[in-house]
Amino acid sequence: GSVRTQEWAYQASLDESKTNGFKPQLYDLKRDPHELRDVAADHPEVIRALDPLLHQYIDNGWEITRGSFAGRV
Repeated sequence: GSVRTQEWAYQASLDESKTNGFKPQLYDLKRDPHELRDVAADHPEVIRALDPLLHQYIDNGWEITRGSFAGRV
């Protein structure tokens, strides 16, 4: 799943059992609008702030999507 703000793009796997080594990714959209450089390791505080928003976004759409866009069926 992913969540975006005007400054950040954050992506993470919501199903820990199916990550296949996927690690959360974070992109600074002001400095890197094409999302070429993952800066997750440099900004753990941003990940801590955005991760709950990502889960809230998925949870709020659950009745509509049944999690299909989160890789859960």
